[in-house]
Amino acid sequence: MSSFDIISEYYDTIISDRNIDSIYLDIFNTHVKDAKKVLDLGCGTGKFLSKIVTSEKIGVDISEQMIKQARIKNPDCLFLKSDLRYLELKNQTYDFVVSMYDVINNIKKIEDWRKLFVNVYNSLNKNGIFAFDINTQERMESVLKASPMIKVFGCDNFSITIVKQINNSNSLFKWEHLLVVSRPNGNYVFKHMNNYELTPAIDDVYQILTKIFRKIDTVDIDKMSGGSIGGKKIFICFK
Repeated sequence: MSSFDIISEYYDTIISDRNIDSIYLDIFNTHVKDAKKVLDLGCGTGKFLSKIVTSEKIGVDISEQMIKQARIKNPDCLFLKSDLRYLELKNQTYDFVVSMYDVINNIKKIEDWRKLFVNVYNSLNKNGIFAFDINTQERMESVLKASPMIKVFGCDNFSITIVKQINNSNSLFKWEHLLVVSRPNGNYVFKHMNNYELTPAIDDVYQILTKIFRKIDTVDIDKMSGGSIGGKKIFICFK
């Protein structure tokens, strides 16, 4: 079972700041607005995927319960359950591949990042685009200072997120999520999950990408944008 299965029912409520969706949609509409086949890696509950208008959409996620939520929002989409490190894309090609909300950071070895990037490149149609975002080291410095982060939602519901650096290389972080949800009968449900994120230097990521893709553009999400997206960086990779 994926750790995200534990909070899938409440994920959209906890991650309510979806401003980055509009940024990704701008990228989609600017660069690949005529795309017929779109792949979302780490699609989660399918909220972003539901905003893309195209003839064929495929979502991939490691969490069966997140995919269950995604199917409700996207009844006509195909969904695959897979760890992105082992995903086989060689039999399909896509016009646009996207991976948002620091999904890539959840892959904890930089060599596995490289393998995924090559896999995506080989699955893109001519002039296809791969767009993804990551948490930067600068962002993680801000997150560490803000931890623990408490969010109240609904009636008597709240989440606590605690982030810790777990090694001395300033690259691996533990995200601990605690969730308390009230039930109509007066009882409370307690949810707890951990996930780990790798946050390599931007130059290291860029060097890997330039050896694979024809062109790389980047977009910085300014820290002042606030919410859950400040300090992220978007990579737009052209085949």
